[in-house]
Amino acid sequence: MSLHVDAGMLKETYTRWNADKAPRLAAAISFQTIFAIAPVIVIVIAIAGTIIAETVGHGHGHTIVRDQLVGSIRASAGADAAKTVDAMVTAAFSKTQQSVLAQILAWVFLVLGAAGLFSTLQDALNTVWHVEPEKKGIWATIRDRAASMGMLAAIGFLLLVTTALNAAIAYVSAYVTRALPFPGAGVLFGAVNIVVSIALITLLFAVMFKYLPDATIEWRDVWTGALFTSVLFVIGQAAIAFYLGRAGVASAYGAAGSLVVLLLWVNYSSMILLLGAEFTRVYAETHGSRIGVAPADVDPNAKRTPDPKTGVPAAAVPATRGDVPPPSRAEKLTIS
Repeated sequence: MSLHVDAGMLKETYTRWNADKAPRLAAAISFQTIFAIAPVIVIVIAIAGTIIAETVGHGHGHTIVRDQLVGSIRASAGADAAKTVDAMVTAAFSKTQQSVLAQILAWVFLVLGAAGLFSTLQDALNTVWHVEPEKKGIWATIRDRAASMGMLAAIGFLLLVTTALNAAIAYVSAYVTRALPFPGAGVLFGAVNIVVSIALITLLFAVMFKYLPDATIEWRDVWTGALFTSVLFVIGQAAIAFYLGRAGVASAYGAAGSLVVLLLWVNYSSMILLLGAEFTRVYAETHGSRIGVAPADVDPNAKRTPDPKTGVPAAAVPATRGDVPPPSRAEKLTIS
């Protein structure tokens, strides 16, 4: 995996990001997230917390995972947004602690809410790749929703790994600082923590870029795009946290301020995600597996003449994954 970035690629990435109306897509993702964030977090807590309880034998696995998630949101979006999310999760959890019928209905709605968010993400990534998904029946839709739950399980596993690594880094940092005190120890281990975070976020983005869109994407393109997106995401999160911490957004909107801050945080994060997806496509067409060839998810008859300024091939006309472009009228007459 190599990360080759030049000015032409960045310019083309922004051009496509703007042409695909990424801010509008990010707004749709943000709206869906407000209703789905509590179901997603509850399911992730249930999965990762159960894993911790079973493997480590810790009786408070769910609390550990919840604190980790809320702490991450607090670090990125601020205390107000974290309190809002925590209140949402508390309300959602309370629905799963009632009668058996109420628990079943609560979990059904939680799963549907979480799956709806992944469906919105999938539509946005399909727009980036200019892919029209094929019409699916009820069973195919159920399989897609099951795949969404599988992705939630993967997120839960990554969260578990993140929690373990953060704890290990904190322990080693404290031990080394006591045993061998030297200037810059905190900075060193802080840098290690950032590198580990980027690696895990890269893995998460790679899974999303590979399996969410209805397009055939090579792993080498996915890894490069995911690495670029994760670096951009970490930098963007720091910038978002700096802005939200000093702009006074929460106080400007009164009682709804916490929700507005959360919405802004999700919106900015979604725009970064879509910018990374656009870069992945540009990279694939300039330095990756799609350079000079017609992939399975685009029309092989489409012209792909490189732009003389950027060297980036023009976007081809999309088709669905595994589809063969329909025969022309003349071909139909010949066949008949």
